[in-house]
Amino acid sequence: MRGRFSLWAPWFFCAGAASYFYPPAEPSVVLPFAVIFLCVVPGVLQLRFAGLCSVWLVFVLGLTIFFAAGWGAAQWRGYTRSAPTLTQQTKVYKGQGQVLAVDKERGHRARYLLAPQTLGRLTPEQMPKRIRVSGFSGDAEPGDQVRFTAALQAPSTPRFPGGYNFALAAWFKQIGGTGFSYGHIHTEDIEELQVGKKAGLKLAQTRRAMALRIRHDLAGQKGAVAAALVTGDRSAIAEQTAEDLRAAGLAHMLAISGLHMGLVAGLVFAASGMILAAVPAIGRQYDARKPAAIMGLIVAVGYLLLSGGSAPTQRAFVMTAVVFIAVLFNRRALSIRTISLSAFVVVALAPENVISPGFQMSFAAALSLIAFYEWARGRFQLLPVFSGSWPITMLLRTLSVLAALALTSFIAGMATGPFAAFYFHRTAVYGLLANIAAMPIFTFIVMPSLLAGTLFDIIGAGAPFYYIAGWGLDVIIDIAHSVALLPGALIRVTAAPPMVLALIAVGILSVCLMRGFRRAWALLPIILGITIWMNIPQIDGVITKDGGALRVFVEGKEKLLGFGAFSRFELEQFASVLAIDPVDAVRMKKAAKLLSCDVSGCTARLNDGRLVVINSKLARLTEDCYFADLVFTEYIPTNRNALNCASGKLVSSAIGEGQAALLYLNGQTEMRTRPARARLWSQAR
Repeated sequence: MRGRFSLWAPWFFCAGAASYFYPPAEPSVVLPFAVIFLCVVPGVLQLRFAGLCSVWLVFVLGLTIFFAAGWGAAQWRGYTRSAPTLTQQTKVYKGQGQVLAVDKERGHRARYLLAPQTLGRLTPEQMPKRIRVSGFSGDAEPGDQVRFTAALQAPSTPRFPGGYNFALAAWFKQIGGTGFSYGHIHTEDIEELQVGKKAGLKLAQTRRAMALRIRHDLAGQKGAVAAALVTGDRSAIAEQTAEDLRAAGLAHMLAISGLHMGLVAGLVFAASGMILAAVPAIGRQYDARKPAAIMGLIVAVGYLLLSGGSAPTQRAFVMTAVVFIAVLFNRRALSIRTISLSAFVVVALAPENVISPGFQMSFAAALSLIAFYEWARGRFQLLPVFSGSWPITMLLRTLSVLAALALTSFIAGMATGPFAAFYFHRTAVYGLLANIAAMPIFTFIVMPSLLAGTLFDIIGAGAPFYYIAGWGLDVIIDIAHSVALLPGALIRVTAAPPMVLALIAVGILSVCLMRGFRRAWALLPIILGITIWMNIPQIDGVITKDGGALRVFVEGKEKLLGFGAFSRFELEQFASVLAIDPVDAVRMKKAAKLLSCDVSGCTARLNDGRLVVINSKLARLTEDCYFADLVFTEYIPTNRNALNCASGKLVSSAIGEGQAALLYLNGQTEMRTRPARARLWSQAR
């Protein structure tokens, strides 16, 4: 029982941390302490008894304590990351500050993360610690002192259920404002800011310089991908390249995770071990694996720092460190207990990581693979030994390695597929095929070459190795593009409530942690979650206080029509939620090419044939209500307008600030209003 508790407790800690983020209102800080107290007292009393029931009760109480501790850790983290934010209303500010990072580049535009020193007339108490400003590419680099004029506002909360909550992510990064610059961001020599003395800025400068150097040596998208693999800087990867990799199921290559960390540290460990073992004075008297493990650990630390230390990279580093420490102490390295410890450490350090797709997919893949190979050990041999002539033996060994890679990709894909479908609303149909074709090149050519190039780059001799890696990346990008062009390569999936993902995650976790026949019971939450997902009512649109979007049919094809102050980014996001290709999302200004439009609005058809009007002129509202089956308007109708429209025919954006209403139009009009969330990160100054 004690051993099983050490497996389950870290995951209950993670579940508690994740649960904190979902209530619509900020929960009381007393709640986790009350739960812990109510569990500790009966748990201590039950320890006096030796009966089986009391042992199970203590087990359950202990897991509940870990759940409450995870909740409390996330809540504490939320309060400690509190920082000033700007208002929701966009304002123009003149300011000075220091560039901390350049985190995205698209053509001639780039995004700059700044630590402001002055910002308009804001006092130091009102000034955000960090702001993110979109400007011209090449204006500044990390560490530069700059002055700028920018239109800024508080980070935005999602305007519809399922939308990306940038305010939450920004809160934990202490980003209190976002916007765009007027003109160029200008560098200048001013007094060094305190932030310039931090080691993190020096590290950002090093990462940026190495990324630019790699992109210089490898022009085009292969250089952008290579820079992402070495430094974690994905700012130069084109949207088309990223989309091809996602459609082919190869997007995991861009996230520095256990595969990358294992290849880098493992190559150093293996090479160091062979070199040290070949030295007679060392190989005969000492275990060469131990100094090699130290070398591998040092390289793993360097890779963690150089790559930016995302949640998957942290998980990979913790696991790699545990493996090497196990080698030093002659202990078993990879196990379920190792991955559980990694999860606990990563979430304890930064609880907000637990709700990120990268964290969840990374741990799902690693946990499933370790659980499978632990189960397979002793039952069958994954890489059988062949005998016979040399050519036949080599061919059979190669085929067995490819089969093992295919099996590994299949298991990891099955584990991460529900998370990818939930967060990105898509499923790569030919992901297994693409991984079988690309992973050998990635494993045996790209990563070893990038490792050698990074090491030799210290003396300026990394270019030849980068060239070899670039060749491999060209092949992988071509594979991704070819697979993405196959018919039906990408299946779009409608959004699901968080409860569905929670059920599937509990099922996957239980399958991996349970033993014997109990694993069959663990399939029930997975089946229940998928059943709920498949029976979710179709959403036909969304209404916000100043606009919205509606699912319509044009020339036999489904489109998403946006109206009012509903931005292009929001429209594409909502299209993904509805399983509609973002290419088929259009705003009213461009809808005239597809629909029948005039000065008062546009008309379209719903999937059931009803005529709908998107009204953009309040004076024509009564006329629209006369001949249309359904009328949408971004304006607040007068009482006369409402009286002239039949009941249920008029849908208006006259809802509360921060609210959104989902539309269900299957036979009748139904609006389900979602109230504004009152959380720490949704309350701008």
